[in-house]
Amino acid sequence: AWRNVIIILSVLSPAVLNSNVQINSESLYSFFSLSSLLSILIYSAKKINCFFWIGALSAVGAFYSRSIGISLLIAIWIFLIINKEYRNAIFFSIALLIMIFPWFIRNSALGDSSYVNIFFSLNPYSIDSKTLDFVDLVQRFTLNICRYIGKIMPDLFFFPFLGKISPYNPFKIVLGLCISLFLLIGFYKRNREKICIINIYFFIYILICIVWTWYDVRFLLPIFPFIIFYLIEGIHEAKRMIKLKSNSFSSLLENIIFRKLILGFFILFLLIGDIYITYDNHRKIKDSTWNEYHNASLWLKE
Repeated sequence: AWRNVIIILSVLSPAVLNSNVQINSESLYSFFSLSSLLSILIYSAKKINCFFWIGALSAVGAFYSRSIGISLLIAIWIFLIINKEYRNAIFFSIALLIMIFPWFIRNSALGDSSYVNIFFSLNPYSIDSKTLDFVDLVQRFTLNICRYIGKIMPDLFFFPFLGKISPYNPFKIVLGLCISLFLLIGFYKRNREKICIINIYFFIYILICIVWTWYDVRFLLPIFPFIIFYLIEGIHEAKRMIKLKSNSFSSLLENIIFRKLILGFFILFLLIGDIYITYDNHRKIKDSTWNEYHNASLWLKE
């Protein structure tokens, strides 16, 4: 039942809808990364080698879609090592070198500024920017944690209604703290039970986002279904803890009608956000710049 809830909330998310009407690579990356994770999970359960290589190829596709796909490649390699599948780990490493190394050669030949250089630059917009040191890295790490908790998380779940509210707004900060707390509880619970490929991937992906130069809601869209999953797990764990202290409150939470009512209100809230996004995009098309973009899109479609 919760699987259906996760799918519904992911599909109806205004943040996802807003991303899908823009030119970016999140949707393509989501397809490849989710295909890879699903294939690896099937392989883990049934030990059918073809699913492992489908997962590996999909992970490479995710990497070519977005560079943060390196988190998925690392997660698969760690997963193999933890499960003592050293033979597959070696073959996987060789396959990665064959499939990915030409891309690095191509970038080097074209003189592109790599993401590694951007990461170690204190200000990527300045050529004369100094190199990031340990103190700068700690500061960036701390600031980005605050940004993701106080701004990005509320914006992700309540887009576009909280987008224009200052990240220093107390309500927004408390809301972000609550979401992040339940998320951490859910993530801890799942890792306590079993360390699977999704847990490893989610941790590495979030870590890269936190230490990265830029921060944005769209960075979390490819892992949004997992965020919802861990959030639900965290709420369930918190509910179990409350049950030990308050039988009356826990009985209310267990009430099926009450839970469906809360879910229904939240779905209605998401639909209102979707309507707003649709109307806003329709309004933007009338603008001269957006009208040219719209006409170009129609030409490409034909």
